[in-house]
Amino acid sequence: MTTVYVTNRGEKPLIDEYAYNTYKFPVNEPVEVDVAVARHLFGYEQENKLPAMVRIGLCISTNDIEDALKKLEKFEITQDKPKQDRFLSPGDDSVTPLVPKAQRGRTVEKAA
Repeated sequence: MTTVYVTNRGEKPLIDEYAYNTYKFPVNEPVEVDVAVARHLFGYEQENKLPAMVRIGLCISTNDIEDALKKLEKFEITQDKPKQDRFLSPGDDSVTPLVPKAQRGRTVEKAA
């Protein structure tokens, strides 16, 4: 079974079903799915994308085809898992540990 990763770069999440399974595609999160799911939902590896665009509600009439293709392009499909955006610099894989909070209350020490 071959899988691909689908990343929704659109503005809204997509929820759809295939073979009695529900698939959720949140915004900017890669989701691993079988190639058959990607073909059915997004027209992956198919020249005619119209049935897929109609299925997921991107295209209602033939006047909507151009806009629907632009929206469909926002679903990135890759064979390798996309790298997540990182807040660390590329050369620094370490994270500074958090410093524990100070104890509540004060301690008073007498001067000698």
